[in-house]
Amino acid sequence: MTRRILASRHFVAAMLAMATGMVLFYTQPFPEGHLFLQLIALREPHAFASFRWLYVVCLFTTPYIAYLGMLSALYVGTLKFRPRVIAGQLPRYPDPRTRDDLFLVLGEVHNPRQPGPSATPEWLVIPERGLFTGIAILGAVGSGKTSCCMYPYAEQILSYQAHDPERRIGGIVLEVKGDFCRKVKGILDRYGRGDDYIEISLDSEFRYNPLYNDLDAYALAFNIASLLNNLFGRGKEPFWQQAYTNLVKFIILLHKVAYDYVTLFNVYECAISPPLLEQRIAEAEEIVMGRHYVAVKTDVYSERTADLAGLGFQLAPDSKCYLATATPELRELLKARGVSSEPRTTLDPTFADPDKLAQLQAVKRWFTEDWKRIEPKLRTSIVEGISVFLSLFDDNPKVKRVF
Repeated sequence: MTRRILASRHFVAAMLAMATGMVLFYTQPFPEGHLFLQLIALREPHAFASFRWLYVVCLFTTPYIAYLGMLSALYVGTLKFRPRVIAGQLPRYPDPRTRDDLFLVLGEVHNPRQPGPSATPEWLVIPERGLFTGIAILGAVGSGKTSCCMYPYAEQILSYQAHDPERRIGGIVLEVKGDFCRKVKGILDRYGRGDDYIEISLDSEFRYNPLYNDLDAYALAFNIASLLNNLFGRGKEPFWQQAYTNLVKFIILLHKVAYDYVTLFNVYECAISPPLLEQRIAEAEEIVMGRHYVAVKTDVYSERTADLAGLGFQLAPDSKCYLATATPELRELLKARGVSSEPRTTLDPTFADPDKLAQLQAVKRWFTEDWKRIEPKLRTSIVEGISVFLSLFDDNPKVKRVF
């Protein structure tokens, strides 16, 4: 009981001071009738009021200081008589390979509010939900950020359910020096996951396209603009960033609509070459709205009617040829029968996917009503703002191949 009172000495001193202050407030009121105080009240009413409030405050604070001093002296004097806490043993360390749930052990938890050992220590863990956010490791050079934190944390994550292909954890390591990557490879080898390690570098056989994901065109363009800000800093005039972000967005959207794939080099070559960009728009129209036919001239059709009957040929609207839907089988059949034909493509909006058609029309409106109307000098300045970065994926063959 005494130990608990001394441990809560601040609270006990406050309660005793409140009781003492109330007693003094009623038994020893402020001496307003004193001659000098009456004189002060007449000359300086504000000073008199401050003296009265100060007197009331001292009725409570003075006992608090006295009680706290006595209790603190008792606390210090009884330290050597207190039983020492025997440090308890931590629970068995959970092997990451056999953990049922994913969590990360950071260290130990003893007394959360005071230094010293605990009779019932526990592991300090971050549960699975907490691992979806970032973890920052701060420290001076040589303080052990990598050896004491990154290595053991990575080992716990990568060894979790290492024997189960469905539940084991994967990830991506971005590093410049390569030391941590080699350490990760050693961890994977040690837990039988050596084949899971894939190194993407300028000399490896693998490639990585940062634009090949489920993000929309604007999100990808904004990511590129954010990267440029990190590399070269943010300019005072926001127009330039907004302009080249818009340019990159529509180029990415064009390639996604037409080819369902885009690379950084595709963005670069279309940004610096308006004729190529216009050509890609025409190709996109053919891909999205194009209907492909095999055309046979009317005179050839009249001569080879028996060979062409039943193949689906119909007279074209211009009455200059007969058309049939192009298929590999039809082309091979006409070639085998020696019938001369030629490919023909017509643009039919009703044949196109509505979403892709709407996006393609948005790209065309931007190109004809916005981009082409900008003065050439201004357009060149906008392109230079993005080409200084995107040209890295053209002038370096290794970078161009990997990305």
